[in-house]
Amino acid sequence: MKIHMPATSIDRNPTFSAARVGLALLLAALLIFSDGIALAQEATAACTTNWTSPTVLLNSIETLSAVVNGQYLYSIGGYEGSTKSGVPTVGYVKLDSAGNLLSNTFTSTSSLNANLSRDLCGKSYTTTGGTTYLYTIGGVEYPSPTQYPNGKTTRDLEYAPINGDGTVGQWKTVPNALLVATQLHASVVLNNYLYVIGGSTTTDDQDPAPGITANVYHAKIDSSNGTVGKFVSDLTLPVPTYKTCPVVYDNTIYLSGGEVKITGSCSNKNPINPTATTNVWYATQGTDGALTPNPTTGTWNSATSMTQRLASQAVVYNGGILLIGGDTIGCNPDTASIEYGAFTDPKDNPPTKIEWTFPYPSSSVSLPEVIERNAGATYGSVIYSLGGEETSGGGSGDTNAVQCLVLP
Repeated sequence: MKIHMPATSIDRNPTFSAARVGLALLLAALLIFSDGIALAQEATAACTTNWTSPTVLLNSIETLSAVVNGQYLYSIGGYEGSTKSGVPTVGYVKLDSAGNLLSNTFTSTSSLNANLSRDLCGKSYTTTGGTTYLYTIGGVEYPSPTQYPNGKTTRDLEYAPINGDGTVGQWKTVPNALLVATQLHASVVLNNYLYVIGGSTTTDDQDPAPGITANVYHAKIDSSNGTVGKFVSDLTLPVPTYKTCPVVYDNTIYLSGGEVKITGSCSNKNPINPTATTNVWYATQGTDGALTPNPTTGTWNSATSMTQRLASQAVVYNGGILLIGGDTIGCNPDTASIEYGAFTDPKDNPPTKIEWTFPYPSSSVSLPEVIERNAGATYGSVIYSLGGEETSGGGSGDTNAVQCLVLP
């Protein structure tokens, strides 16, 4: 529709003049933001000191990963229970300077090349030229429901640049990048090295517990273009561990909680089952990216154990280590609370003493639903929980909810 205006107009009524100025501004906004996104951004609920859900993902998914870059929050891949498959979906939402989400739904951007789940931890790296890349490594792919009805664990790596407007560029696949196909692992970027820690080498999405591993690998990222070099073996964990994400503090990687193998039974399902743990391991980066071993044990160092054993994939650092929801035993039950670890000797190099609090910040602050397999992210004083499997009331189901909480 075209809007015709007179060639000249003299308005002698100041009331009508103000009204017309307002109308002109509204029309200009509609013309500039014809998709209505700008108007929707103003209406989104703010994050508060209680969990709120101001936006939703593009799918109801679990075992996804999440990344914050600049003022954008990204969701990557995940498992969709309704289709029993991984998804290639990548979505994003803009944040304001306070960390509030500026849309009531994520926006779709360039999809992964694979239908991918079980790559749990978000990873990004910014080159010397200022381009930031997103990464996936390992996980479970779902190339064919006929040939692979339960998916297949992969060695592949994918990476893509983030554009200036928050969209993601085309994903590139590096086949068989990882030395061993691995899922449900921890992964993190420290300086210009990408680490893959623990996980399971089970070949599909069925019964991963027998395949829990202590293996650790790293690869160097090219600082000029974001490409990833060859992976090599690194310092193995003291105990095979999966289902947690690491955090970085003071040039050191910390791995908190997760699940380890036990011999026993969950509802008589399997002879080997996982159990949540209170273990906290750390290792400092040395020359050429290699992690420095403890001089006595020859492996990772031990920090103060957690108060509550917990396997949470939503792990972030924000003034301390935060684990958001997760499995408190390994054979259920799950929790809607946060476990928080504060370094009591932050000036030590590296800190080893951690004061753990569960629930945090109090028993009255908890997610709306008991949840596991969710992703976590942080921006400023705000933390986010994305998707996951809700397990309240004995039932279960994947969710598309994105929750946010302002830390005290």
